[in-house]
Amino acid sequence: MKEGKKYMNSKKKMVSVIAVVLGLGITEVFSSTTRAAEQNENVQYLELGDSEEETAYKEFLDAGEYFSDVEDLTNVMYSVYDINGDKTKELIIKGADNEENKEEYFFYRYKDKAVKAVGSLENTDDNGESKLYYVKKEKEIAVSKEATDKSSYTLYKVGKKIKSSFSINKENIDDQMKYTLEDENGNVTDQKITEANWSEVEESLEEIVFYDLEVSSDSEFTEEQINVLKSSLGVPDDVMVTRCEVGEPWYWEGAGIWIVNVELYSGDDFLAGAAIDPDTLELEREIYTYDVSRMNNGLSTGQEENNSEVVSSDDETTSEETSEIRETVSKVTNLPYVGGNTYDVDLHWTENGGLATSQAIDSGILGTVRMDLDIDGEEEIFYVSYEESSEAPDGNAIYFGVIKKIGKSWNIISKQEVSCVSPLEHNGENNESSVFMRKSNGKYEIFYESYSESVIATGQSWLFRGFRMEETGLSPISETNNIYYGGSPIDEFWRGAESELNDYNGDAQQMLDNYCSLGFARPYITFGSMTVDCNSNLYQIVHINKKNALSTMEISQWIPQSNGQGTLTGAFKCVIEDSGSAVPEVMSEYENAQAVAVDANANSQDSTEYLLPDVANKYLEETEVTSFSLDQLQLAINEIFARHGRCFKTAEIDSYFRSKSWYQPDASKTDEQIVAEFNEYEKANEELLEKVREAKQN
Repeated sequence: MKEGKKYMNSKKKMVSVIAVVLGLGITEVFSSTTRAAEQNENVQYLELGDSEEETAYKEFLDAGEYFSDVEDLTNVMYSVYDINGDKTKELIIKGADNEENKEEYFFYRYKDKAVKAVGSLENTDDNGESKLYYVKKEKEIAVSKEATDKSSYTLYKVGKKIKSSFSINKENIDDQMKYTLEDENGNVTDQKITEANWSEVEESLEEIVFYDLEVSSDSEFTEEQINVLKSSLGVPDDVMVTRCEVGEPWYWEGAGIWIVNVELYSGDDFLAGAAIDPDTLELEREIYTYDVSRMNNGLSTGQEENNSEVVSSDDETTSEETSEIRETVSKVTNLPYVGGNTYDVDLHWTENGGLATSQAIDSGILGTVRMDLDIDGEEEIFYVSYEESSEAPDGNAIYFGVIKKIGKSWNIISKQEVSCVSPLEHNGENNESSVFMRKSNGKYEIFYESYSESVIATGQSWLFRGFRMEETGLSPISETNNIYYGGSPIDEFWRGAESELNDYNGDAQQMLDNYCSLGFARPYITFGSMTVDCNSNLYQIVHINKKNALSTMEISQWIPQSNGQGTLTGAFKCVIEDSGSAVPEVMSEYENAQAVAVDANANSQDSTEYLLPDVANKYLEETEVTSFSLDQLQLAINEIFARHGRCFKTAEIDSYFRSKSWYQPDASKTDEQIVAEFNEYEKANEELLEKVREAKQN
């Protein structure tokens, strides 16, 4: 096990709430608590009793001593179960390795007054679903593998080590079921297996239930430790720290240590912060020392987050650094920097009798951002370029690239073609495109989103692609490989989950599922309302907006009047915004489509999963919700109903609430029954949200 885990536990003890509210495309309207894990603060782990071994398991989990086993896994869960029939429970922890497409299980046993690792096993899921079972008759465990055409159970004995017994398989071949048996080495045996044998195995299985295991940092720094941090970050002794916020622990591979982000506040004013070694309190990276000019300007936490920019006392220095970065990229790529400008785009007739627009630019660098993308302790430069396509003949494409200083020179270490359907290409379309970044599960992810609407003809399209920064460079995110819609009207696409579509490219439902599986709140795509506008903790690098400068009527009238010849000058304008210099070095983690810290005084329910955590125990002030969009207000109303088990027919709403651990739908309840369950706070708050929503609608 790695050292330095004592500061990690699964208690939610952040000092204050910072709720960054997300938009969600919501079409279902309801006018008027959680599966309330009815736990008190003394009950931290479900299904863990007070026996000697279970008490030891609680301490083991609290100390985070399992974490080195699962540090690279997602969806980490735990269970306690007697898996070998000796009347003593074992601890099981599982997690998903999404890159290798497999589940991993780790087994621990309490013996000789200590929790000791027994071993582990893994199970590839083939894009299906795997579960763990106890086989009472055999006193073994079984791991299932469910795929489209094949199912299997593999049995293991858990003693001093974990040993495979056999596997039984059922496979659909040409609409006929075939049953086989594999020995402990995975070799198919000659033994005849029937459906009855399969049924016998299934009937003997008892599913082992797992529970979420969330690892958070313990934010209870002592006054002495906070004073040490104040001194290290240059906060004057006479400035009072009223709040210390601690982020999630993460493993810095470059230094081989665990670190946490710490921010010091006085009231709402951010004083200083850094990523620190929690054991030594040493400042490691992303260091923001005390800056009196920032205090004088009155910047608060919310402003710092929303602006995505660390304010410098010397704007000229910042500008020089940005210019130097752009110049470096231009030298390495041999492309001019063209971001931050507005370009006139003409509409003209082609030799073939078609209509096209002039290209806004021939090629160039659209935007840059400098940071430690691969988390190795050294900064790289990410850039967005527009240059000759390697995939489409006689055309240009949008590219993502990364350059790194190797020795004394900068070199391109990774480059990916993102889209050859470019807003800068010669087409008669209005277009809005964004390149934006987030940090998820400790890695940087960069996305490209583009929405187009034809001015000359009828047609709309939406494209979404993403790349993850790995140690080897930019790697395409598989879920985004085929997210492209072309058709009209585009709102039919967003209803794809509930309707049959004929006019679209690809499987709408699969695209939506893949998109939402990445944690994004589904937007309703229009100009000015795309993913980057509807989700928090996304940092825009480049924004391209190409829109007609002349009215649609002027363009429509010119087309027949021009008799198939000539040029309509200045028909469109293309604005290329480069906001890469505003991307913060300290980037908030993007998690489950929410960026929320936890109130130390919140109730025992997990407030990180609520849009309005306190809606059931206090009266909301109107000022708390006036900044909400219509979609956010409707989501907040739906959330009050969801706390009482309300079922939702709209797919995206249903999916959103089912992603919350507290949600327990009850199809037997009517809206009238649910409203009758509201307490005085919920009634008043629901009425307030309705009032604000109606005011915004009007």
